[in-house]
This record gives sequence, C-alpha cells and structure tokens, in this order.
Amino acid sequence: MTTARSASPFTEAITKWWLRHDEFDPCGVFTNPAIFIESYAIRAALQRVRLMEAGGVEVAGPADAPEAVLVPEVGELPMDAMVRQDTAATTDGGRLLAGAYAFCDRVVRHQGVQGPPEALMMGYEMVVKDGVPSCACVADQASIASAVVDTVMSRPDHPRAGAWRECIERYADWVLANFIAPSGAIGVGIFGHQWNPITEYWCATSLAGSVIFKLARLTGRSDYEQAALGALGWLAQFDHTKVEIPTWTDCAPEVALYSFEGMVEGIRHLVATQGVEAAREHPVLGRFEVMAQWLVNHQDLSGRWPEPLDRGYRDYSCGLPWQLLEMEALVGPQPPWQQCARRVLADLASAGGEEYYGLYVRPFTNGLAWMSTVTADLLTAPGA
Repeated sequence: MTTARSASPFTEAITKWWLRHDEFDPCGVFTNPAIFIESYAIRAALQRVRLMEAGGVEVAGPADAPEAVLVPEVGELPMDAMVRQDTAATTDGGRLLAGAYAFCDRVVRHQGVQGPPEALMMGYEMVVKDGVPSCACVADQASIASAVVDTVMSRPDHPRAGAWRECIERYADWVLANFIAPSGAIGVGIFGHQWNPITEYWCATSLAGSVIFKLARLTGRSDYEQAALGALGWLAQFDHTKVEIPTWTDCAPEVALYSFEGMVEGIRHLVATQGVEAAREHPVLGRFEVMAQWLVNHQDLSGRWPEPLDRGYRDYSCGLPWQLLEMEALVGPQPPWQQCARRVLADLASAGGEEYYGLYVRPFTNGLAWMSTVTADLLTAPGA
C-alpha cells in the first residue's frame, strides 16, 4: 500500500529537491524564466499534498490574512513564488502549499503585464513592437492557468481563492471572446507580434480546453462547458501527424503530452457528467489510443523514444506516464499503457535516467517527472 509515509523513493527525491532549493532556476534573479515550466511543479506539489492527505496526514498551509495585498512592493523580485524556505509553514506539506499560494499571487499581480489586461504573464518573448509583445500565447498561459485553477480546487476556502479564480476567469473569457474558431479549435493568441496568426492551433486547443473544462466544473458556467466540448470535438478529429510547432516528426512526445492534457480533462468531464460508457464512446478516446499506441510501439526497453538529430527535447517524455495513467484510471485497464508508463518511471528513477534527462538540473524535467511519479503513487494510494 502506498501512503503519505511510503511514497515511492523517486517521488520523495523530487519533493525534497523542490523544498530545498530556494529558487526554481538559478538564473531567475537575472531573467524571468518561462513561468509555464514552474506551473507543472506547482501542480505536482499539490498532488503530493493530496497523497499525504490520502495517507491520513492533515496538511495546512501558512495562515494568510484575507486582506493580503496582491500588489508587489517596490524592489520585490518576481521570483517570490519560487522561494519556499522563508515561510511560516513548519511542515513539508505546508511549505508545498505555501509555494502554490505564492505562485497564484504572482500570476494575479502580473496579469496584463505581457499583452492585453486579461493575458497572463509568460515570462519570456516580452519584447514589444508597435505596442504588441512578441508573444502572448494562449497555450503557454493555459499551463499557468491550470496550476492556479488546481490550487483553487485544492483549497477553495483559502481567503485569496476568489481573487485567483477571477484572474483565470478573465483569461478564459478573453480566450472565448477572441480566439475560438467556428470549428471549436482555439487560436494561438499573439505570436510573432501578430494577432492570432494561427486560428486553429492544436496545442492551444488542448491546453486551454483543459483549463476551460476545469472552470466549467468550478463555476457551473454553461458557456465554458460548451466551449470546452467544442475543443474536445476538434481534438477528436485533428491529424496529429500533420501539426506544426512542433511537428510530430520533430518531437512526438511533446505533441502527445500537450494533446493528451485536453483529452484527459475532457474524458474526465464526460465521466463525471455522462458516465464512463459515454466517455468511452467519444471519438477523442480513439485519437488518444492511436497516439498512445505509437508511444507503445516506438518505446525501447529502457523506456525512451528515438530522438531526431535536429530536435529531441527529452523533457516532454517525463510527463507521459502522468497522462497515460490518468486516462487509464478514467476509462479502464490498459496494460500496454501501464507498461509504457512504468518503463519511463523506472528509467527516471535510475542513475542512467537521471543523467539522460537532466533531473535535478533541468526544472521542466523535474516538474513533469514529479507529476508522473506522484500520479502513479496516487493511483495506488488508499483513499486518494
């Protein structure tokens, strides 16, 4: 049995790394890193707290006054959410929550800094030309938004949860008003100093669709549900082998990871609202199965996938067990997916995998790997 006190050694190793490093990225004091990278670690931290609670451990974050100011002080670093040492929390779980709370506060503080007032700050591609930033991408912002929504759903009674939720609703309303195509797809947003040059962008459709599904569940708004279902319908029909930025040939694990996120959240919504049989009949599951089968067929015995010579981002592979295991939990046993996920996790936990993926050096790798290992633990934890 997996409990809060017997999480896998790999889960514990990443948790300790996260808690012992004051800053997410040592370069952070000089440049703003890509905030979406941190968002996956925030989500994994919340899952780690959930695992603790499934083992009977009560987890409380630091006391936060309802009147806390959501405006940065003069001279305050934009890295406040990456500092987990200086906190009133005295337990690991409390410090994990403190990091999540600070992340949400920073997202609220910096909304509108990069692009229109509703846009979330990405932390990169911020050069402005003729009043337009280089990028204010819907997909990247959606990853950030997911971490905030997950925090709100985890701690809905937090005194600042309302401000966090309103921030993400403003972002989602902006997306619905400007970037929803008639097909149900979602556009790229601001890209290359241009307003929505890609009107149907697969990555934005999946990641923003995932956020909007969560907001539909959180708020009960029917317009969110309809927009998210439209995105899910588009994902059921798109050809993943013909996408751009990146292409499937360039980096299949990246396309799979980001495509899976919207598919999994959509199936979760269907299971909750219509039942598992209806969810299994939705054509998006067939698209997921095709992509998952490619991963199974092309994975070597070590758990890795072939890398193109010109591009082979390894980080994305680390998050695939998370999505494969989540979908299996929703629709029923899938031994090939289970084996595929377990191979990756075993590799990540090995010395060779640590070196290959750059664990404990590459923050994005850590966040995705943490999501995968804590998800595996949660799905076998009693009471989770």
